[in-house]
Amino acid sequence: MKSITEKFMYKHDNGNVLFLILIAIILFSALSYAVTRSTQSEGKGISQEDAEIQAANANQYLNALRTAFMRLELMGDCLRSEISF
Repeated sequence: MKSITEKFMYKHDNGNVLFLILIAIILFSALSYAVTRSTQSEGKGISQEDAEIQAANANQYLNALRTAFMRLELMGDCLRSEISF
C-alpha cells in the first residue's frame, strides 16, 4: 500500500510532465518562427557577404587586365590603343 507522500509525489510529477511538454511546444514554435523568418529574408536580395565576394571578383579581374596590359606594353608587342576585346 502506498503512503500519502508517495501519492503526493506522483501527482506532483504529473504536473511537471505537462509543464515540460508545454515548454517543448513553445520552444518548437519559436524555432519554427525563426527559421521561417530567416528563409523569407533571403529572397530580398544578395547578402552583404555575397556583395563583398562579387566586388572582390571584379577587382581581381580588373587587376588581371591591368597586369596583362602592362606586360604587352613592356614587351613591346603592342600599344594599349591596339588592344580590343
